[in-house]
Amino acid sequence: MNNLHDIKGVLGQVFEFTDADIAANHKGKMSEAQKQRMERKHHDDSRTLWIGLLIFAAVGLVGSTAAALHEGIPLLEMWLGLVITMVVIGGILWIIMIYNRTRMYRTIRDGAFQKVRGRIQLIREGNKPTEHYFSVGGQKFSIFQHDYFLLNQAEVANHEVVVYYTTRWRYILSIELP
Repeated sequence: MNNLHDIKGVLGQVFEFTDADIAANHKGKMSEAQKQRMERKHHDDSRTLWIGLLIFAAVGLVGSTAAALHEGIPLLEMWLGLVITMVVIGGILWIIMIYNRTRMYRTIRDGAFQKVRGRIQLIREGNKPTEHYFSVGGQKFSIFQHDYFLLNQAEVANHEVVVYYTTRWRYILSIELP
């Protein structure tokens, strides 16, 4: 698939941008849609953290109950330990989310982003887990494995592009094929 129109479509699909986003970035601004996507991503990440904590708590409740019954430990003592653990972990997650939310809103407010020009490189590093990167002009951006394979299949490597990305989050806003 070496048609530039198809490559632009795959890049737009993977990194969620439109021609209107590119036009706004060209003018030195973030589009409203880009700001909304950044907020949505932050909220999705926050929800995932809380769901993970709830699953951990549920497994902890079942496991601690079984262990307490098996070992003869009073249930209230075991559950108190679980509650204290969940409050500490939840507090740490809450602090991390507030910090990330503050950085996100500061990025949106400041409109701070940069651009880099160069040839696309798709990089795989490590072994179990393997990290996947989209690299342009010496800047590496972490991507999901699925996105790596989509981009690889579309043969985007070695194409000259301009990437607009946020400076704080290193979030790709848009990609332009010159």
